[in-house]
Amino acid sequence: MVPLRELGAVRQPLPKPLQPNLLRVAPHGVRRAAGRRKLHLKAIVVALLIARATPASADCTDRREALRTEAHRGRVWGVGWAMANGALLVGSVSAIPFFDHDQQIDLAFGAGTSAIGVVSTLASPVTWLHPYDDCDAVERELSRAADAQAFGKSWLAHTGNVLINGGAGLALGLGWDHWRSAAIQGGVGILVGELMIYTQPDGAVQLAVSPTAGGAVIGFAGVF
Repeated sequence: MVPLRELGAVRQPLPKPLQPNLLRVAPHGVRRAAGRRKLHLKAIVVALLIARATPASADCTDRREALRTEAHRGRVWGVGWAMANGALLVGSVSAIPFFDHDQQIDLAFGAGTSAIGVVSTLASPVTWLHPYDDCDAVERELSRAADAQAFGKSWLAHTGNVLINGGAGLALGLGWDHWRSAAIQGGVGILVGELMIYTQPDGAVQLAVSPTAGGAVIGFAGVF
């Protein structure tokens, strides 16, 4: 007799032959058409990406060039006024030994206010803007420049100008009774200070709020 275990193994059905999946068989022409369709879609996507990136790149280029212009204008403004005040400082100090005591005091006060003018322009960020090439750095520098330029033309700048020059004239008059020299130095100092404020570039204030994408036109204006 055949054991039941072997009989069960004999009676197991044979595996069915694999049937070809007719649904997965595509004609050669259909496959080529599908391939061309995929390539066409990829080309459209690449074209859209390039078209979207082009305005931003152009806009960044415009803002980079505008920042370079503002940096140059700020450098001319700051160094120019520093040289002018420096010349007054050197002239006042050099002339002190050749005058009497009262005039020496007047010259010393004039030299002091001229020194403040030199320091104020050389210490201003407006004088030392850096024209970066990276777009993110350009935007950060424009923001920093806008803050510095706005502060340089704010009421605090005007108030500081009046307090420094008016205070120096008042000290000269009250301390040494040189009221004529005090009026001249105070008035001229305030006038020169206001001229420095007026000629300070302010184009970065408009640049910082300009759109950074979409190919928008950049407009900037200053007074120098």
